Amino acid sequence: MIPNTLQEIEKARKECRAMLGKRALASAAAGLSPIIGPDIAVDMALLLGLLPRINRRFGLTPEQIDSLDEKTKIVVYQFIRASGKALARKYITQELVKGIVQKLGIRIGAKTIAKYVPFIGLVISSIISYGGMQYMGRVHIDECVELCEELMKNKDKVGS
Repeated sequence: MIPNTLQEIEKARKECRAMLGKRALASAAAGLSPIIGPDIAVDMALLLGLLPRINRRFGLTPEQIDSLDEKTKIVVYQFIRASGKALARKYITQELVKGIVQKLGIRIGAKTIAKYVPFIGLVISSIISYGGMQYMGRVHIDECVELCEELMKNKDKVGS
């Protein structure tokens, strides 16, 4: 269910940030691996798992939206489309996550190069992994919050 009050939205935001913190730590741990490549795969897997869970918490999965009455469903999809929020769109796919990872290309390149520096390079790689995961997760959470707040402000259009 889409949160309809500021308190519900804030509660969802806090819960999602807690989920994000755990995933970011897992990403940082993967960044400590001296092998180049698996850490990027771990980041993609973590994002593929995290983004739909965030959507679910905000009531923005395709199944949750499809279960709404017809008028509400149309308005929700219109807001999602109009907002241009890529991460809150109907489907979180591996292609979308690949696009996200490509946007973080400089960080990934720096992380890869850092692995060649003994010890400190692994720490730098881990910090970059953590920061990248935090950044992408926070952007997604903020987009979901923004959509929910917009829907809340326009309740009269939705009719709830």
